Amino acid sequence: MLDTVISILLKSGAMDARTFRDKFGKAEAEAIAVAAGTNYAYFHQIAAGIRRPSVELAQALVRASGERLDLLALLTNKNAAA
Repeated sequence: MLDTVISILLKSGAMDARTFRDKFGKAEAEAIAVAAGTNYAYFHQIAAGIRRPSVELAQALVRASGERLDLLALLTNKNAAA
């Protein structure tokens, strides 16, 4: 059910970190990461499903991306370590 909810929310135009990086490229992902107070290496780990951001960082990433990133997708990355 959670996968269904995530799919519906992502259809609204916001995207997960991997999709964002693939669509806008490393330079834009790096700029978003820095603006959110982290670095590209950590953003890459989020996009790859290796790490899951804190609520605060996820919110900062969404704001820095102009809401192109989806908060729920960042927080519920099913491939990320707990």
